[in-house]
Amino acid sequence: MSRAGTKSSQGDDYQIAVAIHWIIRLLSDDTIDYIQAESNGIREFSERVTVDDVVIVYKNNHRRYIQAKKNQSQNRVWSLADLGDELIKSKEQLCSDNTGLVDFYSATPFGAFKSLADACREYPDFMAFQREAGQQSNATLIDLAERWNEPPDYSYQLVQRISFGSHLNYDEWKRQNLQELGRLVTKPDTALVILERFTTAHQSKQSGTNFEITKKQILVELRKHGIVAAPNYADQEILDKFTEISRIGRDWNRTVSGQQISRPELTSIIQNIEQRKILFS
Repeated sequence: MSRAGTKSSQGDDYQIAVAIHWIIRLLSDDTIDYIQAESNGIREFSERVTVDDVVIVYKNNHRRYIQAKKNQSQNRVWSLADLGDELIKSKEQLCSDNTGLVDFYSATPFGAFKSLADACREYPDFMAFQREAGQQSNATLIDLAERWNEPPDYSYQLVQRISFGSHLNYDEWKRQNLQELGRLVTKPDTALVILERFTTAHQSKQSGTNFEITKKQILVELRKHGIVAAPNYADQEILDKFTEISRIGRDWNRTVSGQQISRPELTSIIQNIEQRKILFS
């Protein structure tokens, strides 16, 4: 495989790892309806999907679109110029879906772009942003607005709906996904392999795969391999269990038929402690 082909394959693996992160979320988050990997259209949504690496559709019909880029060359911080077409696609997606959110994921940071998004959410309106956000944030917004060919005030509104995922590399995503699966299902190592295979088939739209990944589909696929949901203890239930265990050996009967059990040696021990014949800590 050529170097370019290797890099493309690594990028696909990274995208699949991010998709699996959200599939695992699907297993525990009842607000999510379904997920798509490499979306080529959303049911009952007439607009074209331009940010299509991973799409999360919630039960309230709101949507989250994810752009997953493995890393910047030489692990440099992403600049607006580096992002190029991805910036245009994100603007088109935000404009076509008025309640949609766009998330950028990469192993390398997004620098000024992320700082701008954070700053845009810190102020109640564009005028407050202009006045208080500082020269650097205003300059970045103007740069972005020019690339989007939109006025700064409208660009400010769009940026408020952009977020950024964790800066994990591929191996770190695999470890995190495995850890999260360990909380949710039995045999997490096998489950991760199955999800990788399942997601790859869905992403490539192989025959027999659906356009949507649902919780039911995932559970059925896992059950085929003897994997079931792990018991889900609430935090308070876990604390109660530990409290119950910690009482073992401390709670013991001191009476028989209501009569106090005589322990004459206790008086002797207490006297020896008071006379410092026994050290007690």
